[in-house]
Amino acid sequence: MDFTAVKYNEIIVRGNYSKILKAVAKTEQGSQEIIVKRVNNTARKTFLREIAALQYNANPGIIRLYGYDNKKKEMYLEDLTDQGISISRYIDHNGKLTPKEALPLLSSISKSLAYIHTRTTEKPAFIHYDISDNNVFILNVAETKIIDFGTSFEDGGYPAEHDTWCIGTPRYNAPEKITKNRNKETTAVDVYAFGILGYKMLVGIEPFTEMVGSLNRQICFDSPAPINSTHKPLDNILMDCLAKDPRQRPSMDNIYTQLEQYR
Repeated sequence: MDFTAVKYNEIIVRGNYSKILKAVAKTEQGSQEIIVKRVNNTARKTFLREIAALQYNANPGIIRLYGYDNKKKEMYLEDLTDQGISISRYIDHNGKLTPKEALPLLSSISKSLAYIHTRTTEKPAFIHYDISDNNVFILNVAETKIIDFGTSFEDGGYPAEHDTWCIGTPRYNAPEKITKNRNKETTAVDVYAFGILGYKMLVGIEPFTEMVGSLNRQICFDSPAPINSTHKPLDNILMDCLAKDPRQRPSMDNIYTQLEQYR
């Protein structure tokens, strides 16, 4: 693709530190619709970390990075807006999912997260740090894509600026993120968020929904209400993900293996 001649179209998201735009890039075959993420100087470090996480990607369940421009502080990403829908919007429009509908999607998400969390000779292990219903897209009945790696970082390389506030989607934050226990902020924070996501898919709402101050106390001290779906093994897997102690949560590899057994 030729990123020197990108045609920018509408702004679809405008945040404090970045803008998301629909755009068209030239290709050898003609042109292709893409998404451009443009950040300001304040978000320079997150911009570089997101590129670091995505440039190693060889997994179809993770949004594709086509390229980036350091000078413009732009990254050029796969356009999913016409391919799928976020889990948040899906539930808003259709309500909660049945276990039969949720299982293949959760299996897809867990497989992608297991890939992100695994260190190989080709890539380091990463923590996404903001898995939520807005950051996972449903493409079809059995395929998903994880997006927005702006808060991600290499496992063991906790960014100092994360100390400033509790980063992430509040209802999906693990207890150790709220208490800022750096030593416990491992890939298990993504496992916890995955459990919250699965809970919402089956119940229609997250287990803890108070305003932020009360919400944080709920997350740290309260037990979530049972899921009570018609698929008890799936309920149990998701509830295991919500253990307060991150050491008691299963790994994403383990979760994927379990979910595949029930598909």
